[in-house]
Amino acid sequence: MLPLLDKYHDTMYNISTENVIRNIPTINGIDKERLPQLLTQKYARIISLKTRYEAGVIQFNNEELKSDWQELNTIANTLELYLIADKTEATEEKESIAYVAAVSRKLMSMIQKGENLDDLSLYFVPEDLLSAILFIISGNLPDAQEVADNFDIVNIADHYKKMFYIAIQRLIKGKLGSVVYIKLKELDRQIDIWEYATQLVWRELFYGVQQLCDRLLNGTAYQNEQFLRIEELSSESLNYDHYKDIFDGAILLSKLLQLAANQLSHHALIDIPSPQGVLREDWMQVIRRQASIRPYLWDNHIEGINKGILNPGISSIITFPTGAGKTTLTELKIVSTLLCNKRIVYLVPTHALEYQVNLNLQRLVDRVIPIVGNVDGEFVMTNDEDEEQIMVMTPEHCLTVTRTTPKKLENVGLVVFDEFHLIHGDAKDTRAVDAMILITMLLDLLPSADYCFISAMVQNGQEIAEWIQTMTGRDCILLDNPWKPTSQLQGCLLYNKTAIEHLEDDIRQT
Repeated sequence: MLPLLDKYHDTMYNISTENVIRNIPTINGIDKERLPQLLTQKYARIISLKTRYEAGVIQFNNEELKSDWQELNTIANTLELYLIADKTEATEEKESIAYVAAVSRKLMSMIQKGENLDDLSLYFVPEDLLSAILFIISGNLPDAQEVADNFDIVNIADHYKKMFYIAIQRLIKGKLGSVVYIKLKELDRQIDIWEYATQLVWRELFYGVQQLCDRLLNGTAYQNEQFLRIEELSSESLNYDHYKDIFDGAILLSKLLQLAANQLSHHALIDIPSPQGVLREDWMQVIRRQASIRPYLWDNHIEGINKGILNPGISSIITFPTGAGKTTLTELKIVSTLLCNKRIVYLVPTHALEYQVNLNLQRLVDRVIPIVGNVDGEFVMTNDEDEEQIMVMTPEHCLTVTRTTPKKLENVGLVVFDEFHLIHGDAKDTRAVDAMILITMLLDLLPSADYCFISAMVQNGQEIAEWIQTMTGRDCILLDNPWKPTSQLQGCLLYNKTAIEHLEDDIRQT
């Protein structure tokens, strides 16, 4: 076997996340400019050691990572103090602080894997739980979900502590309804006073999370009183020198959950204002149903909504990376268009994708529109069975429709082109030519429609947005945020040249 030389890529974070990481206060001994590289190297080191241990190559010992753990602990503790002391007013800096602290806690939990969530006490909060809540505060819900998925809830003995964990996990995963309707059993007043007080804290924390779930699902009025009450219950003044006896674990949880509640409210689907021309009552009815499945927006979604993507008369070019939520914005635009009593043409490059889009839209409309039908194999959502409301088709099919039965395109208010990089090609690429001809024909046939072009493989989005804007005479916004919900560690494997030459000699001899 060739000797393998470890070599790590500079950083596993995309550019926007690197900027978030660097936007923290100064910490003694930590170079902020190199912090993305530092976190990447520690992650790679942990994974490398664990992988070699699992393969039986080495005897794994956490002592090998002791200095890493201590450095991460310094980072996390310092940044958490900034958060709970509310030392910064700037939202972006606060999110950066929370994100770096969350990553640090996550790496610490990887080093200490095997730590039981039942270690949660009034004085101690496990790394996994801290990491998940801190990721929420940072606005990075996918990272929080990844951590929450690994909660070992089954092995938690205490009922109220377990229910608190279940509530936190479901809050993060967006399963809000399953928390709102939970009823806890009554506290046993016959137990030891210390055990009673401990269970009371977990119960009150559960109720705080439950109230938050109700607010995010139904838009009910909400304040942080429940978590503030935990702070009061967890602190008692002593009779000398102004000292206090505190449950620092419970207080830390209550303060972080207050920040998490504020962040989740900022990302709540339920709070999207109704688009122009859509009745508020109709919009809220739709959004409440949608929030039961997918209650949160990401920052790139909020950016698009703030730019007006849901309003009629606004076209868009969406070039988010793969997995960064293009479908969420597209679905909301579709719902907005339907509620304006307009129809949709949804273009997909292949028949296979046509089937998948049909399935996804069927699920969407089942949640938000009461009348669904299916005519002639095309997806239909109608109040009139003779009128197709959403038509999913390939460009070739749509091109045929424009030439043979253009009346089918009457009252279309939105044209969605999924994977629109298909239009790129030369004169020999007939599919690209057909797709380009179709777009120009649709712009002529449907001058008042909005256009939504989606692709993760386009770099000149601004040029295309300006072209659409020129052709329609209305605004076309570009959404090209490079953020993506996953970190990717890239690298290369380097082998000793002499070893390769020896291997080549062996191959030739055989």
